[in-house]
Amino acid sequence: DMALEAKKEFEAAKQARIEGDFRSSMSLLVRASEMGSAEAQFEYAWALEFGYGLEKSMEQAMVWYERSALSGFAPSMAHLSELK
Repeated sequence: DMALEAKKEFEAAKQARIEGDFRSSMSLLVRASEMGSAEAQFEYAWALEFGYGLEKSMEQAMVWYERSALSGFAPSMAHLSELK
């Protein structure tokens, strides 16, 4: 099940970040986002917006915030309303 796999990837990304392995964390976060995890998409968008662990890209951040919001993730919907 893709949703379950995305959740596992996201949880692994959070654990890697806690352990200080930011490269692995970002890689796992991107995979979880691409697999459809709305929470991971929000985190990835935030990283893109603020340049956390990768190059800043507000354009790409908006794409991922919108994907997350379309899944009904409330923090993404709220943040998008603040940005527009």
